[in-house]
Amino acid sequence: MTCRRRRLALVGALVFGACALAGGARAVPSELRPLPELALEGVEEAIRGPLMERRAEVDRLIAGRRQGEVVDEERLAAALGVLGELYLVYDFSEAAEAALANAATVAPSLHRWPYLLGTLQQLERRWSEAEASFRRALELQPADGATLARLAEVVLEQERWQEADQLFARLEPIEGFGAFAAWGRGRAALGRGEPGAAVPYLERVLERRPDAGEVRYQLALAHRDAGDRERARALLAAPREGGVGFPDPVAVELRSSVRGVGALLVLGRQALEEGAPERAERRFREAVALDPTSVHAHQSLASLLRRQGRLEEALGFYEKALELDADLAGLRSFVAELYLARARSHWQAVDPGDGRPSLDQLDEPARGRARADLERAAAHLERTLGQAPEYVEGWLGLAEARAGLGDLAGAAAALGEGIERQPEQLELVVQLARLLAEQGRLDQAIAALDEASQRAGVQARLSFEAARMLEAAGRIGEAEQRFSSIAQTSAEPGMRGLAFFHLGNLAAAAGDLEGAITWYQNALAEDPALTTASFNLATLFGRLGRYGEAALHHGAVREREPDNHAARFGEALALALDGRHGEARRRLEQALERFPDGARYALLLARLLVASAEDEVRDGAVGLDLARRLMEAAPSLEHAETVAMGLAELGRFEEAVDWQSRVVETLEAGGEEVPAAVLEIARRRLEAYRAGQPWRAPIDPGATTAGPAP
Repeated sequence: MTCRRRRLALVGALVFGACALAGGARAVPSELRPLPELALEGVEEAIRGPLMERRAEVDRLIAGRRQGEVVDEERLAAALGVLGELYLVYDFSEAAEAALANAATVAPSLHRWPYLLGTLQQLERRWSEAEASFRRALELQPADGATLARLAEVVLEQERWQEADQLFARLEPIEGFGAFAAWGRGRAALGRGEPGAAVPYLERVLERRPDAGEVRYQLALAHRDAGDRERARALLAAPREGGVGFPDPVAVELRSSVRGVGALLVLGRQALEEGAPERAERRFREAVALDPTSVHAHQSLASLLRRQGRLEEALGFYEKALELDADLAGLRSFVAELYLARARSHWQAVDPGDGRPSLDQLDEPARGRARADLERAAAHLERTLGQAPEYVEGWLGLAEARAGLGDLAGAAAALGEGIERQPEQLELVVQLARLLAEQGRLDQAIAALDEASQRAGVQARLSFEAARMLEAAGRIGEAEQRFSSIAQTSAEPGMRGLAFFHLGNLAAAAGDLEGAITWYQNALAEDPALTTASFNLATLFGRLGRYGEAALHHGAVREREPDNHAARFGEALALALDGRHGEARRRLEQALERFPDGARYALLLARLLVASAEDEVRDGAVGLDLARRLMEAAPSLEHAETVAMGLAELGRFEEAVDWQSRVVETLEAGGEEVPAAVLEIARRRLEAYRAGQPWRAPIDPGATTAGPAP
């Protein structure tokens, strides 16, 4: 038999050691469940002592009972219950269940034992068993709010929404349970598919518990499903951590009774599960103070601090854990990655151009912090690799750290040593080749890739990397030859697709648009998910005036990448240029529903509304209002012309003439910098408005579906 962990299995073997059940179960009278024996050798003394003491008392009482002695049943029930509590707190769930069930059997009139038994079953997500235990406990103590709260929760988990709602409603008048009752009723309403009914309950909870991120998240979903997307979006922007609890005197009593570092770690992790990180931090700090040599205490506190974004504090405790146990190679490599990640963050606001980020690009003190992080990362990785030389990511990270410090030779040496130890790890070869190419040693880089290709027998991937380097270096003929060979010989459709894609790029760069289209189509035939090929294909079709095909491929990208603004806008523009104004309007409205601040979407939609030749598409009043709002937010000639179009559409030609006259005057003042075609069409619009004619061309000639992303 093994020790089954419940949902809040918070410590495991790392804290307590082995928890396997040793030997068989002891024989006891048939009405009691057998208590399993636990292997406690790896458990700290502060925990092991009370467990063994209580277990010995229970064993003595049961042995006497078995032998026909008169045993005080109340004392036996209390001993079993207390033992079950200890097992429960220290995460020996099977033994806890047996002891608590026996206590409930011996003393069936006591509420505490079925309540704790139900709590254990609830934690293990055994909803129907937990429900039966809580119903028994509620029979024994009908006015107990904590029992009613737990019963309501397990009924809710079984998706019996109406029954759960009734149980939560019974909690509302009980002092201290109002917020939890509203939280439950809100979730029950959501479960019934009634988001509008859920909103007032959830808002009531947030009024009392503004820190309850879980409630905020569910409220956001309720607002979204009820149609209030703006409110939902605002709520979703806030943190989601933090739940809603209820008064539970039994749980408080149990927590206050535990002792030892392991127990404190259990309580800290329980607090995290309950959405109480501040309480968890207090427990972890108590554990560190109680035993400053506990690696697990330092790790637990560091992990919590890291999740809260307090990285500097977290690293201090991680470093202390490594001082206490220098052989923790896994933890050391993790800490090294934290330092590397923080070093990378220093370059987020810097444009490194085409080259590698360097310390010289940073201002002080950012340069000093980045250097310190890279040095710490390198030191940890060097020590890790001394313990685990097969750790491939370690060689890659060490090379990154050394290169970041400007030691390119040291970076190459790290990659070279990694390749010697793990020649089959192609990522090491690729990174070494890139490093050589970066230093202008392209031929050496290509040779390294070709040598590894022959050794490993994976020619396509490494040859593709070589082709990319040749392409970047402008050696187009050699690059084209390699891409063609991969396209013809590779056994991997994805690799063939990439090769065709790059051949398309080379053809497009050379001005062979029709040839590029063929290559991109071949790429998609090999890999339909290659959205960059679809996007480039759409762009070329747009340049060639084949707008229907451009819209089709932009749409394919939009379906796979809903947040791709360039594809969304390109599809709508291509539809408009193809004369399919109704479809274009629908796509733009969908885009604005998803991205309300998309000014490019709004401008094109406004122009369709005020200038489309299709009567069912135009809506001058709405289009003019949209154009005015765009003009107020960001004044521009394009927005001003759209306002003029809207005024003309509504028959307000004098105002349209006034707006368009100012546009023409501004363009004429621009001199030779203004393209003649742009000035010409602006003058034609002005003439139309003076003649009392609206404009019926929403898009200027020369527009392209490859326009900038909104």
